[in-house]
Amino acid sequence: MHIKTFGQKEKILQLAQK
Repeated sequence: MHIKTFGQKEKILQLAQK
């Protein structure tokens, strides 16, 4: 598991949810 990828995915998810 890559923390960098996880953080990026979370950011995109938050942006899509907004």
